[in-house]
Amino acid sequence: MCKPTPADVDRRPGPLAPGAACVTMFGLVERIFIGLALWNALILGFAGTTGLGWGPAAGHHLLVGLFAAIFSCLVHSIVIGHLIGAGRAIKEAAVFLDDPDRFLIPNRRLKGKVFPLATFAPLVTVVAAILGGGVGVGSLPRWAHLGTVILAVVLNFAAYPREIQGIRRTTELIRQINHLLQEEEEMKSMIRPAESPEDVR
Repeated sequence: MCKPTPADVDRRPGPLAPGAACVTMFGLVERIFIGLALWNALILGFAGTTGLGWGPAAGHHLLVGLFAAIFSCLVHSIVIGHLIGAGRAIKEAAVFLDDPDRFLIPNRRLKGKVFPLATFAPLVTVVAAILGGGVGVGSLPRWAHLGTVILAVVLNFAAYPREIQGIRRTTELIRQINHLLQEEEEMKSMIRPAESPEDVR
């Protein structure tokens, strides 16, 4: 792990880098994602009911399924973008600590746990929508679409708790880094000699 030079320390992002406001924002991201995940689950369920021919919207299954696939991509992309941004903030701030690997290694492991599901869940949902179009024009059997739909629903519901855990964990890592950086700044201010009147002149 590269250690910062004195010049880098002079340019360090401050006692609260990535910032208390950043932690608050990440907490807001968690609440927003939970709401979007609930809506995504409802939309996927609604698409399933229209596919089974239930309800007045049964004739619009292709449209509903397409919207469900697009919305699923949006929801999971938010998590991927959040983890990339949070990971960069953690990496930039952790290098100013004595043991940066304490935060960098968990952050990498966290991405390894979240990214596969966050990536494949929307991709399989899009594939299910495409196969549904093939079924609609009669070029594919219904079981091909049904199988990918079941897989898409399983992956989406498996991804939600892992993504929420990922958002919470990154927020906690940043909170810990902020606390350590603030402690360092307080220690430095305590040992920094006060300027005498002669020095001021």
